[in-house]
Amino acid sequence: FPVELKVISPSNCDTFATDTVCLPPYWEGLYVPNAFAPSYGTEAVREFKPAGMELKNYHIWIYNKWGELVWESQELENGTPAKGWNGVDLNGKDAVQGTYIWLIEAEFTSGKQWLGQGDKGKNLSKRGTLTLIR
Repeated sequence: FPVELKVISPSNCDTFATDTVCLPPYWEGLYVPNAFAPSYGTEAVREFKPAGMELKNYHIWIYNKWGELVWESQELENGTPAKGWNGVDLNGKDAVQGTYIWLIEAEFTSGKQWLGQGDKGKNLSKRGTLTLIR
């Protein structure tokens, strides 16, 4: 951004200075954890909740090993996921301990699509597994 500074001295002399200021782009991202324990540990590990910033659209689905939908959410609050899964299925019953599959579609406020999560930025995938520990 071009910036101009005008300075006027007490004796009414003025001078100008111009420069260019570069601001870094804002950070946007989405991190998906791989395990949670609804009955144990600190509050942070008691629900499965991805952490994200600058999200415009977001939809997460969680499926059991038979491919049945057990939870989903599209709720965002200030560009971050608003709800997490507490381990209760759509029928209101505690889901059994084990491995589940998550699938996420997301778009950032910049219009860029979330490409997925991977190991050190490689092997990106919009789906993965999570472990529910009881």
